Parts: sequence; structure tokens; C-alpha cells
Amino acid sequence: MLQREDLKQEELTDHINKINDSYQKVLDANKEFNQYTVEYNELKKEFYQAAGLEVTFDENPPSD
Repeated sequence: MLQREDLKQEELTDHINKINDSYQKVLDANKEFNQYTVEYNELKKEFYQAAGLEVTFDENPPSD
């Protein structure tokens, strides 16, 4: 897009805003996913305890 000689500032700004909106949607979805993951893991621990299963959990798993 930047290679176009007839590119107008307004068009570039609109395109950048659309990209930023897309990135924000991804970040929001990632945050929501992480929240559901935490909730799932807590429920999983409760289930294992209620079922009488002896399972150990790594509270701080290694990061990639």
C-alpha cells in the first residue's frame, strides 16, 4: 500500500485503524481465552478432588 504514489493520508490512516481494530479483537479474544483457561483449571482441580483422584499440579509450568 505504501508503494502507491497516489496514496492519500486519509486512506492510509483508515487502513491502519482497521488493522489496529483487528489486533485489538485478537488481544481481547486472547484475554477471554486465558480467563476461561484459569476457570477450567480450577474446576478440573475441584473435580479431581471430588473424585478422590490423587493428582499433583505444577503451579508454575515452564514457559516456552
